[in-house]
Amino acid sequence: MSQQDDILGQNIGQLLRAAAPRQGAGLNEDLWQTLRGEVRRQRRGRLVASAWKIGAGSGLAAAIVLVAIILWPARSAPTEAIARVQEVQGLAWLQDAQQLLPMSVPGQIKPGQWLQTNWGSQVKLALADQTTLLVQPHSLLGVLAKPDGQKIQLEEGWASIEAAKQPPGRSLTIQTPAAEVTVLGTKLDVSVVQKASGHKQTRVSVREGRARMASSGQEVILLANMEGLAEDGQLPISRSLTAEVNEMAQLLARGRQLAPPGSAPGLPIIIEFNNDGSANLWAAAIITNTNPSYSMRSCELRCRLGGEILQAHTQAGGQLPVSASGRGFTIDLSACPIAPGAQQMLFVQAYGVVGLFADMGSENIDFHPPACGQGPTCLWQFRLPAVARVEHVSPEPTETRRSLSRLVITVATDSQMPVFDQP
Repeated sequence: MSQQDDILGQNIGQLLRAAAPRQGAGLNEDLWQTLRGEVRRQRRGRLVASAWKIGAGSGLAAAIVLVAIILWPARSAPTEAIARVQEVQGLAWLQDAQQLLPMSVPGQIKPGQWLQTNWGSQVKLALADQTTLLVQPHSLLGVLAKPDGQKIQLEEGWASIEAAKQPPGRSLTIQTPAAEVTVLGTKLDVSVVQKASGHKQTRVSVREGRARMASSGQEVILLANMEGLAEDGQLPISRSLTAEVNEMAQLLARGRQLAPPGSAPGLPIIIEFNNDGSANLWAAAIITNTNPSYSMRSCELRCRLGGEILQAHTQAGGQLPVSASGRGFTIDLSACPIAPGAQQMLFVQAYGVVGLFADMGSENIDFHPPACGQGPTCLWQFRLPAVARVEHVSPEPTETRRSLSRLVITVATDSQMPVFDQP
């Protein structure tokens, strides 16, 4: 063996030792051992010169090529960061195929790397488009680039996301084990939890803007104050984050069951007694667009019983902005415009309505509704203090339930109480 051949073997051996697999490195251990063994055999071999030259030319060249292919990524220029680390609270780790490192500030995440937070830890990230993520404890998350934007992969845990407004043709996608969420500019929370069944459930709560949630071949649109739930093998569902809106939807559905076949149900009402004798009302309002040419993107609404309109929601649960106006209150319908000549039902809350409850003395309070018309069967739900003792209810309640905070009584009636109208 020539001195030059021996030096070549030593160099390859040093290269292999320098790149020896570390714990969690992800290199092919079997291939590494094979290459190292081949170098040792070549250095120990006592072959004739002609055979050695052929062996060295084939065996060592193959080793060099294989080493170059396997080890080249570790020697290449650094990959551009896809997210910046702005804050780290507690212990968090950055892992990829080769190593597991504690996170620190300043720091960065590159494609193929995963962020893992411990219990009690939080990490704040900023993406290239100025989207910010607050990664909550016990979460596993990665960030990838895609042709039309960026993708966040959330395998477990919870992240609060403030998505930057996306330019035309681009979007931010959040991928979970059970769903894909697409946002164009919004604030939302996304969580992944493992249920007792072993399935992972995705929950998306939208605080501002809107998002599209897809799962099992179906999509739901989530507006502000809505949440979506998705689980493997099940269609996604959406609901409001406001309990009264979900209750109104249930009362409306039960009213449809009570209505005669082919007829529309009456409009449900929730009447909540306040300690000062006033009431808060949740009632359905039918908004009609009488314009034959343009979609309605806002409407004026007033409470015929007085009081202040605080909230307005779509039937699906999306919250619509409300502001005071000269003739009542303006509801922003830009998130769900009403087509020319069409109607849309909203669930609206009025606060501080007086005159519905009369103090009869001796701690007796009577409910006195305004003049009502007659119509299809609907459900009225009364929410009273938990200590209330009800002496008489007509018609007979269809449901009565009591909790530590209140007494809830639901009755079915054909009385139609006018609550809201368009001035």
